[in-house]
Amino acid sequence: MTLGNSQDNASLTLSGGNAEPLLDRRGVSVGTVVSSTGILIMNEGVTISGFKSIGNNDERDGGGGVRIIGGTFVMNGGTITNNEALKGAGVLLLGGNFTMTGGYITSNKVSEHGGGVIVAGGATFNMNGGTISNNESIGNGGGISLSSGGTLNINSNDCHITNNIAAVNGGPGSGGGIMIAGAIVNMNGGFISGNNAVHGGGVNSVANGTFNIRNGTIQGNTAINNGGGVYVNHSSGPTPDNSIFNMSGGTITGANAVLPLIANIAGNGGAAIFVVPGAGAQYTGDYTKYGDFPTGTFNDTLPPLQ
Repeated sequence: MTLGNSQDNASLTLSGGNAEPLLDRRGVSVGTVVSSTGILIMNEGVTISGFKSIGNNDERDGGGGVRIIGGTFVMNGGTITNNEALKGAGVLLLGGNFTMTGGYITSNKVSEHGGGVIVAGGATFNMNGGTISNNESIGNGGGISLSSGGTLNINSNDCHITNNIAAVNGGPGSGGGIMIAGAIVNMNGGFISGNNAVHGGGVNSVANGTFNIRNGTIQGNTAINNGGGVYVNHSSGPTPDNSIFNMSGGTITGANAVLPLIANIAGNGGAAIFVVPGAGAQYTGDYTKYGDFPTGTFNDTLPPLQ
């Protein structure tokens, strides 16, 4: 199903029933494609399930359930589940806008990045409610992967990004809940919890990414290596990485960095936050931080969480 092109303003509202897999000319099952000025509104009672979009190594071959290429997707309810893709098995957002106020993006799988959602090409994802959970990626971003100037705004405590896995089956993935690569995430509420990855069990910021947390909770995430809650990268050289982390509110607690040291040991593992020395990090205002913090820009050695 394709909505929108350069000649019209196609719009479709889905209010009930299931979207069944359809085969494209390559014999690959595809979901709903919204391009250009197309608009898709998904309401309670809709299930988009069982699609596969695994083609060439091209972002446009992602988006097993819903593929947005410059269009608009509003998800008020329903479920996007059990889809597979190279990238963005639940939703691929390449340009355009995605607003989620309710519903579930769950149990989708990718062979590369963005098990639940990919946000790229300057696209904007406004998450005002709903749940992104139990998605899996071999690469980065078990729940959500952002790159190429994408923006994610988490706007309320009705938002849950939980129990997603990056690096499934021994893969190299980071950012179990959210992967930020040259993109921006503004967390103004909600919960990032129970996610798993190699680095950054909850959130991983690289490639000059920016993570701003003003409210909300990051708790109970696990990293095999560093940054159980949040990992912020820094590197110099021909392609410098000056990722930024700003915390002016919210709570980071109960995270676990498995290696090189177990949780609740400050200085290396970064059970709550691991900031690579030289990365930009700033803590201001009213906030709560539990667990252990790394050496580097800041060296906060709070008592272990009891």
